[in-house]
Amino acid sequence: MGPRVLINGIWYKIIRIPVLPFGMVNAHLIITEAGCILVDAGLPDSEHKIERVLARYGLTLHSIKLIIVTHAHVDHAGSAARLRELSGAPILAHRDDADFYSRRAPMTFCPTGWFGLLFLKTPLPYQPYIGFEPDILLGGADIMNLATFGVDGIPLGTLRARYRWSYLPRTLWWAISSLREFCSAASR
Repeated sequence: MGPRVLINGIWYKIIRIPVLPFGMVNAHLIITEAGCILVDAGLPDSEHKIERVLARYGLTLHSIKLIIVTHAHVDHAGSAARLRELSGAPILAHRDDADFYSRRAPMTFCPTGWFGLLFLKTPLPYQPYIGFEPDILLGGADIMNLATFGVDGIPLGTLRARYRWSYLPRTLWWAISSLREFCSAASR
C-alpha cells in the first residue's frame, strides 16, 4: 500500500521511487484520490521505473497531474520532457533554472557532501537530457496552490519558491521545509 500521511483530514500516499541504488537519488509520488504529483523526474529513461511504480498502485502515467522539478541536475530533470509527453502533465520549475532546463546554458555543480563529490566522479551528472520549457515557472516569493493538481491542504497545498544558495546557485526549494524533505521523511 505504501506509507500514508493524514494531514487535515486528507490522506496522502508518499511513494519513494529509487532512481539510483541504495536510495541515493529518488523521485517521489504524492498520491491522492484526485491523482498524483511527481516530485523530480530522475535520470533519462527513468520514466520506465516511474511507470512500473504507478502500475503497482493501479495508476498510469496519465494519473500524474503535475511534474515538479526541484532543480536542473540530470538526476532530477532527466526524464521530465519525456514524462510530460507521456502523461500530459505540466512541469513546474524555478524560473532561474529555465536556461538549464532548455539546455541554453551548461549545467553547473556545487557538491555539498561526500555523495555529491563522489557523484561528480561518475559520468551520470554529465548525461545529456532532452531540454524542455517548464509550463509553470515560480521564482522569488511566488506562491501557488496545488489544489488544482489534487493536493489540497496543509502543508502540501502551497508551494513557495526560495533559494538555497549552499546547494546550487539556482534551485527551487519548497515552503514547509522542502517538499522533497517531506516526501523523503514520509516515505521511510
